Amino acid sequence: MQATKFTRPSNLQGPVDLYEQLLALKNGFSNGSTLGHYSITKAQAKAAGITWEFVVASCEVLGLKLENRHGCHGHSISL
Repeated sequence: MQATKFTRPSNLQGPVDLYEQLLALKNGFSNGSTLGHYSITKAQAKAAGITWEFVVASCEVLGLKLENRHGCHGHSISL
C-alpha cells in the first residue's frame, strides 16, 4: 500500500478499508515508511459499517495489539 492511500478512521467505508489499514500497520507502506499505531473508536467503526467483533478478530489474525486508550482517542492498534 502507498502512504498516500492511507485512510483515516473517520473516512473508512467498510471492513475492507480497515483491514487494508491494519495490513499497512503490520507490514509498512511500499516506500518503506511505517505507522506507529492506528486509533479508532467504536463509533467510527459503527459509522463505517464495521462490527467491533471484526476489529477484534482482525487484530488477532494479524497479531496486532488492541488497547483501550479511553476518552476521545478510543482504541489504539499497534504491533
